[in-house]
Amino acid sequence: MASSSDSSQPQINQKLLQRTALFLVLLAVCFGGLRYYQSKQGDFDSGGDSTGMIAAIRRESDGQQAVLIGPGGTIKTTTSWKTGVTDREPVWSPDGRFLFFCSDREKSTYNIFRWNPQRDDAENRTIGGTSRSNPTFASDDTGESLLMIMGGTVRELDPKTKKTPQVLPPQNAEVTQSGEGDESGTEGAFSAIYGNLGKSFRLARYMPGRQAIAAIMRREEGEILVYQSLQEVNGKLPKPNPIAAGDRIDFDVDPKGGKIVYSVQNFRWPDPAMAPPQYRKENKITVPFRNMIGFLDPAGKSQGIIAAAGDDKQAFGTPRIAPDGSRFVVIGGHMEEGSLHSDALLTVPTVQQGIASASVLTKGEIYEPAWSLDGKRLVYAKRVGGKRDLFTMGSDGTNEASLTKGQGDFSNPLFSPKG
Repeated sequence: MASSSDSSQPQINQKLLQRTALFLVLLAVCFGGLRYYQSKQGDFDSGGDSTGMIAAIRRESDGQQAVLIGPGGTIKTTTSWKTGVTDREPVWSPDGRFLFFCSDREKSTYNIFRWNPQRDDAENRTIGGTSRSNPTFASDDTGESLLMIMGGTVRELDPKTKKTPQVLPPQNAEVTQSGEGDESGTEGAFSAIYGNLGKSFRLARYMPGRQAIAAIMRREEGEILVYQSLQEVNGKLPKPNPIAAGDRIDFDVDPKGGKIVYSVQNFRWPDPAMAPPQYRKENKITVPFRNMIGFLDPAGKSQGIIAAAGDDKQAFGTPRIAPDGSRFVVIGGHMEEGSLHSDALLTVPTVQQGIASASVLTKGEIYEPAWSLDGKRLVYAKRVGGKRDLFTMGSDGTNEASLTKGQGDFSNPLFSPKG
């Protein structure tokens, strides 16, 4: 006859197995949670759906604020914006899950804010006391990091960790580089690497593949566009390649082929020594034109002129390349008191002397044109009755329509990559 202790043994073993299984499940959950936390690095916002939205900046009586405009023209704002705050320079992440922009909402310093379009407010994703500006993404990027300007240098921001390692001037320069937020040593870096090219950066963009950067630098007189390869040769980066110089430079990068299209107002030689002999007479340097549009094809190692004007009766600004790279839109106008006065929005083939085949899409004071991801539509600001309204139209110039219909004074419109 079996004892009572013998009959209870199977029950005890079963409970031990159940407890062990439960422990293993909890251990797996904890391990998975730890791995998830580590992958998120403390950032649990995965973004939201921005399908059909257009981002823009709305000018207020005192300040500017970032807004999202829905397909029906409804306008969404953030809850933390206050009178006197200036939001500026919006840019969508390539996947459309976030809108990034600069703002002085905290401590009167411009930081990079990130806005989930499905939420009511934006959050600061940078730290430190140095202002940031002009965030940009590579056209073929995943949205994990962006370039920005900080203290006149080019930095890369990881929105998850808020780390901002310096990209240009490169950290391996033979000068002492300081920690984040401290600008000491920057002047030495520029003089050591860039010589007389420029003193600080205004805007920088990765080329497709992130193997090079196109950037605008400020100098004693005006600006200069440079191309910086990030591929080391014998352990060192090549010297930056000066492309063009002038009072004002704007550029865009072909997301497919990597061609750079740029506009220059009051053209200068990047280096007087670069001027061909016919433009150097009796110790005087002359230029072939006043205002121009040019292109640089790093892959094909070619450079050319798309448009050129000998005086200020014709000038250009804000070129924006179509998603397929075949053409671009550009503001055409004339110079008044040193600034471009817009007369029309043009579409131009991205080829040598392409201006000969240009078409006028719309006339008026046009600002900040931008393409939809499929290349079928354009959005832009247009002055109407003293204020800038937002308009959309087909990329062939048809079906022009007001989007905001007098609801404010807007700038910097951008289609969401989500369409």
